[in-house]
Amino acid sequence: MSCHRCPEKRGKTEIQQQIAEQIALETNVVSEEVAASRLAICESCEQLIDDETCGLCGCYIHFRARLAGKNCPANKGL
Repeated sequence: MSCHRCPEKRGKTEIQQQIAEQIALETNVVSEEVAASRLAICESCEQLIDDETCGLCGCYIHFRARLAGKNCPANKGL
């Protein structure tokens, strides 16, 4: 997957598909409810870029929010 800073841009559908495929491979993910709560925090953050990328760490928020071992780089509760 490429981030917003990468020269190769991908469509939202392709990004969503790649995120879903990668999450399926992960063994330590949070529930849909926890992920939704985390995403709400990300979506209200001033560091969010293009509604999908964290401006602090460069991760796709829909992927990072599902990973149990990840925390918000801005310490906002993720």
